[in-house]
Amino acid sequence: MSEPYKPSTLKHGEELCQELASNNSIDSVGILDDEGNTIASKGFNITPQEFKDIKYILINDKPDYKLGTITINNVTYNELTKYSDGLYYAKAGETGCVIAKNIKSLIVATLHCKHTSSLFDACEKIKSTSQFIKFDGY
Repeated sequence: MSEPYKPSTLKHGEELCQELASNNSIDSVGILDDEGNTIASKGFNITPQEFKDIKYILINDKPDYKLGTITINNVTYNELTKYSDGLYYAKAGETGCVIAKNIKSLIVATLHCKHTSSLFDACEKIKSTSQFIKFDGY
């Protein structure tokens, strides 16, 4: 398996976030390292501790407050779903994004999203792959 793609500079990562957000009509994009540090973003920034606490995979900037939600640094994660594999995912609306551990997985996720009607559909199609962060123990 090839090494994850890494930005040559932080500026490159920031530019990629801007491009991904623009090209995919999403409001927030973040690239995180394996410890949960935000290394590049457009629209949000989380700390390693917050990263550990998150049980969600997709971001929705316009949550339905009738559903379970949590807000971290002005970003709201909502509609938590637990699948039989014990992993948690959150449903996203028309605006949302994927939190990815590195640029490579973020690109894969957004490429899948281009061919689906929503980011949730994209999550459904590739949730079993390693491209998405998976959470357990909750």
